[in-house]
Amino acid sequence: MVKRSIMLIGFLLVLFLVGCGQSEVSKDLQDYINNKLPELAKVETDAIRDYESVTGNNFKNDEITYNKLQDSVIPKYRDFIEKLEAIKPATKELQAAHEIYIQAANKQYSAFLQMSDALEKQDVGLLAQANDKLAEGRKGIRQWQTEIEALAKKHNVTFQQK
Repeated sequence: MVKRSIMLIGFLLVLFLVGCGQSEVSKDLQDYINNKLPELAKVETDAIRDYESVTGNNFKNDEITYNKLQDSVIPKYRDFIEKLEAIKPATKELQAAHEIYIQAANKQYSAFLQMSDALEKQDVGLLAQANDKLAEGRKGIRQWQTEIEALAKKHNVTFQQK
């Protein structure tokens, strides 16, 4: 019985030490990636998929693109941003990286709004500005990804691809 208690205490101590070995940033980062972002990723992916369904090689005409932006892309992306902004990381390092994501997403949202306006007004100059904003937003998202990868490396956090 005593041996069992000593083994149990020893085992719990090992678990405690392993848990203590993780920094607050690594815990925050794991929670962020595993618990906070998956729901958001679905919403963002859905909005972007809808956008891509009417642009580039899938472009049919301005009216179809305008309607898809108004009826689907903009509302879904607004929902995504609201959920993104509701995330409050616990550590300053992750807060800084998360803010990059928020700014980039807002840039893309602004681009979708401007694109819709450009299509409604048939303003090619405004459309070009919207495309530039969209490119800036994508650049910001790549910067956020780089920041997250750097934090993970710095705090010995590894993520498995699903």
